[in-house]
Amino acid sequence: MFMSTVNGIFFSSNNGFLWSPINSGLTNMYVNQVSNFASSIFACTRGGLFIYNGSTWSMLHPSLSGYDVMAVSQNGGLYVGTFGSGVFVNGSMGWVPSNEGLAASLISSMPIDGSTLFAGTVGAGFSSTHVNGSVWAILTGNLPTLTSIRCILKTEMRFL
Repeated sequence: MFMSTVNGIFFSSNNGFLWSPINSGLTNMYVNQVSNFASSIFACTRGGLFIYNGSTWSMLHPSLSGYDVMAVSQNGGLYVGTFGSGVFVNGSMGWVPSNEGLAASLISSMPIDGSTLFAGTVGAGFSSTHVNGSVWAILTGNLPTLTSIRCILKTEMRFL
């Protein structure tokens, strides 16, 4: 079990009874999120995106250092949501911005449902795009104006 905190990342092998810090390699201890995809564990920090090799963290790509990475998602490619610079997609040209039509550049959450990527924003609701798409659609529905999304959770039944 991994836990992200403003003081780094902690690990528990006994369901949270005891915790140990595992911060070797992190350049910023303010960790917004820890995520896992397949067999990889990622740390979204105020200093970039890191990947864990079982003993230390390594910056995934130097071009993301200095970005406040808030969320990461994976479906074929890797998608990173940042606080202030929008979304980046890892492709054949490296990390490239994917922000056309995005409601705001302050990204807080990025779940994927099938071939659709969602981006929750701070102060502008949420948007969606098709995986490998380049244009976002703003989804306001009946949300209050200027809604700040903290987290979007997809369950087997529906989004919460």
